[in-house]
Amino acid sequence: MISTAKDERFEEFADAVFAGEGAERLRIQVQRMAPHFRMALVVGEEGAEAVARELHRRSPGANGAFVELKAEIFARGLEGGTGVAFLAGVETLDGGAQERLLGRLIAGRKQRRVVLASRVDLRGMVSAGRFRRDLFELIGMLEIVLRKAEPEGAVVRLDEVIERHVVGVLERCAGNKLKAAELLGISRSTLYRMLES
Repeated sequence: MISTAKDERFEEFADAVFAGEGAERLRIQVQRMAPHFRMALVVGEEGAEAVARELHRRSPGANGAFVELKAEIFARGLEGGTGVAFLAGVETLDGGAQERLLGRLIAGRKQRRVVLASRVDLRGMVSAGRFRRDLFELIGMLEIVLRKAEPEGAVVRLDEVIERHVVGVLERCAGNKLKAAELLGISRSTLYRMLES
């Protein structure tokens, strides 16, 4: 097979995802899941495709196709065949698309392995009523969370750590500032000041 620029970029990206801090834990998690999974959820800003391809490579259906699906056309391609169907961007699906996806996944549960990816933790969206609880419970049974590794020797400023934590809590609360302030143990006015700076 002729190697394309895209293939080379993917290999570099996969090397980055499976290297560095937490790589061994991720590698072990993928090795354990790959032979048995029917459906998995990968959560992270980067690296979901690399993880999905590695799950496919190590699965019993590795001789089948790895099929990338776009969120807007996910309805085609879930049935039949072996291999893995990969759907990124599940957090962007509206209510109707979530309902159709749920139906598709239930109907094709035994036909093809599926890896779904989200750039955000879907629990906050479920809490806010923006993502179906039944769909999350189905796809979130096997979950791999990818964390960005800090460059080796990097010094992270305390205010950056606090800002990331506050933003993370706010995302988990689906933007509800009152709930986020309560979880952080600070007043709402303090949270507003932190967000403004």
